[in-house]
Amino acid sequence: MRTRYSQTCLHWGPLTTLLQFLHTRINFSNDIEGTLLPSFPKTFKAISQGIEDGGVFVYCPSRQASSALATGYLMATQRLSFDDAWRQVVENCSECEDLNRNLKRQLTTWAKWPEFPGLPEWM
Repeated sequence: MRTRYSQTCLHWGPLTTLLQFLHTRINFSNDIEGTLLPSFPKTFKAISQGIEDGGVFVYCPSRQASSALATGYLMATQRLSFDDAWRQVVENCSECEDLNRNLKRQLTTWAKWPEFPGLPEWM
């Protein structure tokens, strides 16, 4: 089986034009075993900075990773359950894509770890 790699881009800054945004790219393996968890600290910091700077746009061609990152961000910063965070994402994003089993499992497992909303040192 060939592993596909995907990128999720975070753009932030004044909401004038997308070309003027600062951006961060997160690379991850977009397959059944790929994990987004190690990218959470960097991603959540970028999202928070983007919100402070006037707006943030999280984009992934498959839409699943951006939906998962937005859900994880709400879980971490608002201390929401997976279901409540996912509900907010769906209600506020008409373009979000339903998460695959792997991404749902990562988010629900992460919320049960003692380190939540952080990550264990081994990651």
